[in-house]
Amino acid sequence: MGKDAEISKTAVMDKVHAVQAELPFEKPVKKKCVEYLYIEANEDHIHKQEKAAAEKKSGMIGKLLYLYEGRVEKDGRVELTNVFYLGELYARSEENHRLFRRMQKYIETNYETKYLKQVYVSGNYGAWIKAGVSDIDKGVMVMDKYHLIKYINKAAGRCWTI
Repeated sequence: MGKDAEISKTAVMDKVHAVQAELPFEKPVKKKCVEYLYIEANEDHIHKQEKAAAEKKSGMIGKLLYLYEGRVEKDGRVELTNVFYLGELYARSEENHRLFRRMQKYIETNYETKYLKQVYVSGNYGAWIKAGVSDIDKGVMVMDKYHLIKYINKAAGRCWTI
C-alpha cells in the first residue's frame, strides 16, 4: 500500500466519533422497587502504545461505575446482587459527568425512584467521584473500606500499606 493510501489516526478517530452513539437501555417489563442502591467508582490509567519511540507518550483513563442492590455471602464469598457495570475511556477529565448522568438514566429506566431513599456512591474520594455524585439523584458520597482504613491508619500515625 502506497503512502497516499494510508489513513491518518485523526481521520479514523473522526469517523469513529461520528458514528458513536449512546445505545438506549433496555426497558424492563416492571421496574424494581428498592430503598437503597450502591455505586462503586474506580479508575485506572491506560498507556497508549505508540509505533515510534520518538512519539509523545500519552494515555487515557478508564473509569468504571458499578451499581448493585446489595451484597450476599455465598460459599464464604461476598457477591453483589443485581450488578450493572458502566465504563468509559477518557482522554479528558471534563467528560466525567457524562458517565454519572448515564448511570442516573439507567437507574430511572430500571427502578421506581419514588421508593428510593438513598444511593450510596463509594470510591477513593477522588475529585471526579465527588463531582459525579451531584449527577445521581439522592446520591451521597461515602468512602470505600480500603481507603477509609488507609486514612484511619495515616491519622493514627501508622504508615503501612494494606
